[in-house]
Amino acid sequence: MDEEIEDSWEDRREDPGRPSWEIHAREAVKAAWEGAEFDDVRGTIGIIDSDEPRHKSNECKNLDELTEVLSSIYIREWYAYVPFENGEAVFDDYEAAYVESFLWQHTEAGEFFNSLHVEDSEEDLFQSDEVVEPSQSHVLRLDLTQINEELIRRLASQPELMRVLDPRKFEELVAELLRDKGYEVTLTPRSRDGGRDIIAIKREDIGSALTLVECKRYAGNNKVGVDVVRGLYGVVEVDRATKGLVATTSYFTKDAKVFRDKVPYRLGLADFDVLRGMLAQFRSNK
Repeated sequence: MDEEIEDSWEDRREDPGRPSWEIHAREAVKAAWEGAEFDDVRGTIGIIDSDEPRHKSNECKNLDELTEVLSSIYIREWYAYVPFENGEAVFDDYEAAYVESFLWQHTEAGEFFNSLHVEDSEEDLFQSDEVVEPSQSHVLRLDLTQINEELIRRLASQPELMRVLDPRKFEELVAELLRDKGYEVTLTPRSRDGGRDIIAIKREDIGSALTLVECKRYAGNNKVGVDVVRGLYGVVEVDRATKGLVATTSYFTKDAKVFRDKVPYRLGLADFDVLRGMLAQFRSNK
C-alpha cells in the first residue's frame, strides 16, 4: 500500500468505527499543521489553508487565533463529508474538542508563544485590576508564593478573593481542593489555553476514575456559558475519560446546566458556592 494512502487511514485503523467525515476533518488539521511556519521575528505561526485563494497563510499571534484557524479548517472538511437530512447535519461536530486535544499533544505551539513573553512573577497571586473596579484596586495582595493551608483558610473566610487570584493560582487552588478529596492531581502546562487544566485520578478498590478539569476564574457576574461546558464534554469523549468537571469562581448559565443534565454522570459543574463549600471543608476529614 502506498505510504501516503496508508497514513491517510491511520485514524480508521486505530478506531475502525470512526466515520469518514471525522477522518477527513482530522487529516485536514494534521496537513495544515505539518505546513506550519514558525516566525520568530513576527512572533507568529503561519497556517497555510489550501482552500484559500493562492493558499493564503493565516498568521496566528497566539493560541486562540491558532485554535480558531485550525477549527475552521476542521469544520469545513467535516461539513463537506457529513450526511445531511432536511438541510441539517445528521451528527454533531466536536471540532473544539479535537483541536484542543491536537494542540495539547503538539506542545511546540504553546511553547513557541510562551517563549515570546516574560512569564508573570509567581509571587503575584492576585491581579486585582482584571476583575475589580479601579476604586477597589487596593484589594489585599497575599504575600505567598504557593497555594497552602494558610491561604486556603483565608479564602474560606473570604471566598470572593478567589475571583482576584492569578488564573494559574486558581488552577492550583482547585487542584489542592481535589487532592484533599482523595484525588491524585496533575496540572497541565500553563502554555495551554482551556480544557484539561487539571488531570485528576481517583483510585478505588473497584477501579480508577479519570476526571478532566477546566478552571474558569471569572468575575461574579460573568457566567460560564454552554460552549465551555460542551467543549469540555467533547474532550472527555475524545480522551475517553470517566468524567469532566468545570470549576468556576462565578456561576453557570441556564443552557450550561441543561447540557450538564443531559450527561449527569459524565459532566460536573462546580460554581462559586460549591468551591466555597470545599474551602470550608478543607482538611475537615484529616
